[in-house]
Amino acid sequence: MTKLGDAELLRLDFEFHAAYAAMDAAADRVEEFEKQGRKKLMRAAEDEQDTLTQAAAAIARKILGTRAVTPAGMMVKLRVNDTWPGTYEDDDLLASIVADIRAIAAGDAS
Repeated sequence: MTKLGDAELLRLDFEFHAAYAAMDAAADRVEEFEKQGRKKLMRAAEDEQDTLTQAAAAIARKILGTRAVTPAGMMVKLRVNDTWPGTYEDDDLLASIVADIRAIAAGDAS
């Protein structure tokens, strides 16, 4: 694997944070419509939130599955978990970062 792993991780990091912000904004709309008693709009906002949540989760899975080749790449994985606690199982996050470290140490990362 080449350093493209980190370039891809940095791109996905940006994509994830944009998706997470959209998901968060949708959650705010759900809450606002609920307070206003606008059930039809609330259900539509919930559907949108579900779609955005699935998109953010898919990006998070791509991040976890992408080999980091530097500490900066590994930090992307940690930032996702810090932004959205519980996104990854602790064992999965640790296993991914350990695999990154092992690949770097073995010379397989560059």
